[in-house]
Amino acid sequence: TWGLGTENANLPGFVVLISGGTDPSGGKSLWGSGFLPSVFQGVQCRSAGDPILFVSNPKGLDRNVRRRSLDALRKLNELELKRIGDPETRTRISQYELAFRMQMSVPQVMDVTKEPKHIQESYGTTPGKASFANNCLLARRLVEQGVRYVQLFDWGWDMHGTVAGGMNGRGPQVDRAVSAFVSDISQRGLDKNILLVISGEFGRTPRINKNAGRDHWGPLSTLALAGGGLNMGQVIGKSSRKAEVPAFYRRTFAAEARANPPVIDRSAPAAGRKVVLYATCFANYNAPEIGHAAQVVLARNGVETEVVYP
Repeated sequence: TWGLGTENANLPGFVVLISGGTDPSGGKSLWGSGFLPSVFQGVQCRSAGDPILFVSNPKGLDRNVRRRSLDALRKLNELELKRIGDPETRTRISQYELAFRMQMSVPQVMDVTKEPKHIQESYGTTPGKASFANNCLLARRLVEQGVRYVQLFDWGWDMHGTVAGGMNGRGPQVDRAVSAFVSDISQRGLDKNILLVISGEFGRTPRINKNAGRDHWGPLSTLALAGGGLNMGQVIGKSSRKAEVPAFYRRTFAAEARANPPVIDRSAPAAGRKVVLYATCFANYNAPEIGHAAQVVLARNGVETEVVYP
C-alpha cells in the first residue's frame, strides 16, 4: 500500500484474516510495516463476531458524540505533532479517522450472508464461524471494495506426525475454497487485476519421518501464482525429486539476467505495471542473484521491475 495507495478511503489498504484457531507463530509482525511508517501495517479483521474489536461505539455514545470527541483528539494530536514532529503521531491521527469511517463500511463488507447461497456453497462457508473458507470469500468481497492487499493466514499445517490424516482433513477444505475464489474472480472479470499468491512459511522434507510426518526444510519452498495477467502453466525453478537446494537455478537465472537484461513486452496482459523488489526480502539467500532471477521471471510476463537494496 506504500506505493499503490488505497482505492477506498473507508477501508484499510491492507487487511489480514486469520483462521485455524490462533495467530501465526511469527506473531503480528508478519503484517507489520517493517521500516515504513506504521500507517502501512495490516489491519487484522475477524470473520466471526465483530469484524474488528472495539470498532463499535459503546452504549450511550452515538455517532455525533464520537465525531466531536475525535475532533477534539485530533486537535491535541496535531499540537503534539507540531511540537515533537514524530511521524507516528500522524499515523495515530489517520488511524483514528479511518476507524471512524470503518464503523460504517466494515460491517457491510464483512457480512458473507449477503452472498447468494450458491456462492457460499461453492466456498464451503459457514456464516458466523471463523474459517479459511469464510476468509476466502471475505477476501473477494474486500478486493471488490478497493482493498489493495488481503493476507490470509491458516494455522495448523505444522504436521510433523500423521501428515496423511492431517492433509486428508485440511486439504479438501483449502482446495474447495481456493478453487471457488479463482472461479469467482474469473467470472467477475477480476482475474487480470488480482494476483493470488499461495505459499507456506517454508518447505517440507521430501521424506516421511518416523512419526509419519514431514519436518522443516529450509533450503527451498514452493509457491503458486494465479491471476494478475500472468501467463499460466509455467514452472520456474523446479527442484530435484530430493528437494535439493536449487543453486543451479539461481545461477542460471542470474546469468540469463546479465546476458539478456529484462525486456518489457508491452503487449503482455500485465504490461505497464511496475514492481519494486526490496532485496531485504532475500536475506541470506544471495540477494543480488535472487533479485535478478525475480526480474527475469516478471519480465517474461510483461511486468517492469526495479530492485532496491536498502
